[in-house]
Amino acid sequence: MKKKYHLLVLLCLAALVLTVSCVSAPPPEELRAETPPPPAGGGTSTGTTVSPDSLPPGQADLSALEEAAARAAAARELLSSFDASSLFPSDWEAADSLYTQAEQQKKTSTRGEVQESVARYNRAADAFDSLIDKIASLYYEEVERELASAREAAINAGAQTLAPDLFSAADNAAAEVLEKFAAKDYYGARDSVESAWARYHQALAAAERQKALNLRANVAAKTEFDSAEAVYTRANTALSRQNYEEAGALYNQCSPLFAEASAVALEKQRLAEEALRRADQRVAQSDETARTAELILEGGMQ
Repeated sequence: MKKKYHLLVLLCLAALVLTVSCVSAPPPEELRAETPPPPAGGGTSTGTTVSPDSLPPGQADLSALEEAAARAAAARELLSSFDASSLFPSDWEAADSLYTQAEQQKKTSTRGEVQESVARYNRAADAFDSLIDKIASLYYEEVERELASAREAAINAGAQTLAPDLFSAADNAAAEVLEKFAAKDYYGARDSVESAWARYHQALAAAERQKALNLRANVAAKTEFDSAEAVYTRANTALSRQNYEEAGALYNQCSPLFAEASAVALEKQRLAEEALRRADQRVAQSDETARTAELILEGGMQ
C-alpha cells in the first residue's frame, strides 16, 4: 500500500511539472518574432564584416581596368612600329613579358581581382613608357642628323635663293618635328619627319630645275630636261598625296637629271660660243686679208 502511495505522488508531481512547462513556454508566433532576421545578402549573423575586395566590381572599377589595358596596348603598338624589339631586345622582352602576364591573368569577378589586373597592366605600361623614352632619344638624334644633312644639301644647291618658298616650307616642317617630339607626339613626329625630309629634297630639286631653266635647258637640252620634268611632276603629285617617302625618292631621282640637262645645255652653249669665236676669227682674218690685199694693190698701183 505504501508503494502505491509513492507511485501516485510521483505521477502527480510529473503532471504538475508538465503543466508548468506548457504554461511558461511562449507560443510559436512569439518565438518567430523574437528570432533576429538574417543579415542582408543571405548570410548568417556571425558578427563578421564583408571585405569590399570580395564584392562584385562597379563600373568605375571596370573603366579603370579598360583604361589601363588600353594604355599598355597603345604603348606596345608604338614601340612595335619603331622596331623596339631589334633596337633594345632585352628591354622589350621584359616589358612584353609583363604585358603578356597582364593579359593572361586578367580577371573581373571581384573588385580585388579587377584592381590586381589594373596594377599588372600599369606595370607593363610603365615598362613600355621607359623604353619609349629610350627609343625617342635615339630616333631624335638620327632624325636631327638626317634633316641637317638634307638641309645642307638643299643650301649647297642654292635652294635658299632659287627656291626660297619651298626651302622655308621645309624649315617649318622640321620645326614641327621638334615640337611634336617635345610634346611626346611620336606618331606625329615620325610623320612630320618623312614630310620635312621630302620638302628639303623638293627644294633641292626645284633649285636644280631653276638652274636648268636659267640655262634654257628646256630648249637646248629638251630631251634631258623633259625626262627630269616628268619625274619632278610625279614627285609633286606624291607630295600632295602625303606619300612623303615616295616623293622624297622621286625628288632625289630628278635632281641629278636636271643637273644633267644643265650640263648638256652648258656644253652646247660652250660649243656655240666656240663656233662664234672661230667665226669671229675668220671674219677678222678675212678683214685682215682684205686690208692686206688692198695695201698690196695700192702699193702696186704706186
